[in-house]
Amino acid sequence: MVSSVGPEATLFLEWAGPVIQQLFALALAGEGWAMFKAKEAPRSGLGFTSTCSCCLTWTCYGIAAQSPSIWVPNVFGVVVGTVTTAVFVSLTEQRMGTTLAVIAALAVAVLALMFGDVLPEDQAKQWTANIGILQAIVMLGNGAAVWPTVAAEGDSSALSVPVRPPHPTPNTSPAEPTRVRQLSLAGGFQGLCWALFGILVIQDQNIYMPNLLGMCCNIVNIILVMVYPSKAAAPAKAVRD
Repeated sequence: MVSSVGPEATLFLEWAGPVIQQLFALALAGEGWAMFKAKEAPRSGLGFTSTCSCCLTWTCYGIAAQSPSIWVPNVFGVVVGTVTTAVFVSLTEQRMGTTLAVIAALAVAVLALMFGDVLPEDQAKQWTANIGILQAIVMLGNGAAVWPTVAAEGDSSALSVPVRPPHPTPNTSPAEPTRVRQLSLAGGFQGLCWALFGILVIQDQNIYMPNLLGMCCNIVNIILVMVYPSKAAAPAKAVRD
């Protein structure tokens, strides 16, 4: 790894993205704990299952790339994602068999690539990255799918993912939105840090390409929230008042 920036900038870029990623993981752990205490699952477990699956892929890639900046934060993500997924599955009434089968298949594929000697080391590393990039594209595409709806309805509340509580209570609106603008700002900055790390520090397109794409998607979310304010926020305020 030959960095094209100074030691101070290298150190910052090596750990800025991972630190922000840990904050997201801690927030996810908090949602999991709240779900466990309430004994009630949210409407969607995508955040839990995708964290488990994606972080496992990038943990393996980080090990192959011999980069602690990549594998260390993703190991924590695997732990948080696995525990929160288990809690969600134990509480939800949704059928999770297909989702869990896909996660298991991806895990087996990634682990076989990295530790099964099925391909030469460089090819195994690249195929692991390909799986991780595909997972990122699917996740980003899932979020981008609502953009036409937001523009057509002039309402950014579709960007929000009601996490808790899963059902309305006397103190909340039926669609209590996640703070999309703040999350998108944090996600965009995280993507920028990871992208700069990939470009300037390790010169690895497998790192900077998906993170540049993620940063752009977060920018679009911010623009949509600014242009089309959420109509769900007003009822929520009225209920609290």
